[in-house]
Amino acid sequence: MDSFIFIPDISGFTEFVSTTEMDHSRSIITDLLTVIVKSDRLDLKVSEIEGDAILFYKHKEVPSPEEIYAQTRHTFLQFHRFLKNFKLRNTCGCRACTGTGNLSLKFIAHRGELSFIHVDGHKKLYGPNVILPHHLLKSDIRSREYLLMSDSFKNTLPFPAPLSGSWKRQSQKFNGLGKIDYYYLELSELIQPSNFRLSA
Repeated sequence: MDSFIFIPDISGFTEFVSTTEMDHSRSIITDLLTVIVKSDRLDLKVSEIEGDAILFYKHKEVPSPEEIYAQTRHTFLQFHRFLKNFKLRNTCGCRACTGTGNLSLKFIAHRGELSFIHVDGHKKLYGPNVILPHHLLKSDIRSREYLLMSDSFKNTLPFPAPLSGSWKRQSQKFNGLGKIDYYYLELSELIQPSNFRLSA
């Protein structure tokens, strides 16, 4: 039975951490990762916190495309609400505190069979359906703000409103995996004043 993998990934993380003050950047990233975890509305499990990303999963259950989009939208807006509020209240002039505007989110959604291994008391996801979404984090998509759904969702096409008409299909070769098809939806249009008047 298929399971669900969902990875929100902070765009701009590497440059932010590498070029800003450690103490303040660490605090900001910790807060942002906390916002992502707390924004979950799909009862997802956290497998790992991977520096700039959260590896979520749902075992033997796959949300609908509408539910995945709604979760993505909610997390994306919560993330940017935090950044907006941080900017309004921030009085520190360091590079970390003034550089949060360069951060955003992208999302990977994939479905497939999952397995687990147990290592010294830790339960870890295992198998090709864990490897594939991590490769998709390195896609050729030029945007820094998008929802990518793997070709594993093709049996749910066409995606229903409000998703239809906005998706783009792309193919890419990955080492060890060959040619992979996927679909992606730009999220940048969500960053508009009207969306930040919505309740949290």
